[in-house]
Amino acid sequence: GVADGKDWERKAEKRKALINKYCWDEKRGIYLDYDFKNKRHSKLAAATCFSPLYAGIASPQQAKRVVNNLKLLETDFGLVTTEFSEQKHVYQWDHISVWAPMQALAIIGLDKYGFKDDAKRISSKYLDLVSKNFFSPLPNSYMKDSLNVIRKPFKVYEKYTSDGKINDREYIANTMWGWSAGVWGLAYKYVIDKKTSKK
Repeated sequence: GVADGKDWERKAEKRKALINKYCWDEKRGIYLDYDFKNKRHSKLAAATCFSPLYAGIASPQQAKRVVNNLKLLETDFGLVTTEFSEQKHVYQWDHISVWAPMQALAIIGLDKYGFKDDAKRISSKYLDLVSKNFFSPLPNSYMKDSLNVIRKPFKVYEKYTSDGKINDREYIANTMWGWSAGVWGLAYKYVIDKKTSKK
């Protein structure tokens, strides 16, 4: 049969309980990926820890503890994808990578739980990152087919790094007016919106 609204609410409550059962790490005070095969949490915190805040399923106490862990991910140019790791592999979704969707999850999640100053700070950092590379892209060139390609200003890029540059790890960053521009717009609106200045 067709599921009614109450059925979807029951499913949502079950999902919320399972997320809190498997992904909440009480010791660290943060949501972590869960490894079902080895029955343990990931050793690394990731910016996905803001997903339960974004979805509104964290308790106020859990949200506060997640915010207390911002230092694991926050840099001068926004939130990196994962906390620092000694891993030698180079991945584009790692501890130096700043991706637009992660900023959006955090900004909206932080705001939802009343952490407006933190949301505004993350917004401002992402605005700085995208804007500085819009006018002066760094690195200003890359190699393609043995040719040195010079980057031109007035582009928004797919991915960035915590040192304020364009992220060319794994592959050359694409220019795109998609999620990076969209999250820039979200961050800009958040920073200038007078309602977000109230606690």
